[in-house]
Amino acid sequence: MAIGFGLSDVGLWVSDSSWPSVALMAAVARRNAKVQIASRRASATRAMLKARSPVSLRRRDPARCCYTSTRRPRSNALTNWVRNKASDARRPEFVYRYDSRAPAEIAQHGMRPYNVNAQRPLMDHVRQNNYASQWTSTSRDSMIPGINNKLYVYKIRLPANGVDANTHFANHGETNPYAAQHEYAIPGVIQSQNVVGVMKVTNFLRADARGEAPNWVAPAAAPGDWGGG
Repeated sequence: MAIGFGLSDVGLWVSDSSWPSVALMAAVARRNAKVQIASRRASATRAMLKARSPVSLRRRDPARCCYTSTRRPRSNALTNWVRNKASDARRPEFVYRYDSRAPAEIAQHGMRPYNVNAQRPLMDHVRQNNYASQWTSTSRDSMIPGINNKLYVYKIRLPANGVDANTHFANHGETNPYAAQHEYAIPGVIQSQNVVGVMKVTNFLRADARGEAPNWVAPAAAPGDWGGG
């Protein structure tokens, strides 16, 4: 007399005209227990995913839910707005500029661009380093390459019209060739009250090498032997 068994979606079935053996009944019980455990786990997973769905979250607490669409925006306006908001969150309070002008001149006249009446696009200013520009280049980093023979490093409170050059390039689908400089370009005159500190470059670099905090001095209070005072 042959005894056969197989697996189905329900469990294990038995084909035999006689009463199944104890071992076979135990196998059936184990199989059915596994099916029940798997079914409960699947139900729990479905319930968890449903509870975490955006619709469920919004129903329970609107503040916890925001939708992320996979569709492309109708225009670049929304994309640029989001990118600019992210940039604003990282916007520094202070920026820095290496400059050969004496502190006394900056204290009296502010920091003027080479051509305050120019109308050059920012990307041209960055790419060409054009001196006939209404932009003044600054950096969010106090240590930047290309210091050359500049005598002073100025600490500037970033005005509201300062533009993040990297973000500006990205908004136009371009890559800033000098992205590593983290430039913030400021149009027009940087008012003297926004130039909050100055150091001689040699002193600044020496303090940095020693791991010391910079000893900023207001341009109007800079020592006379620094020049122009």
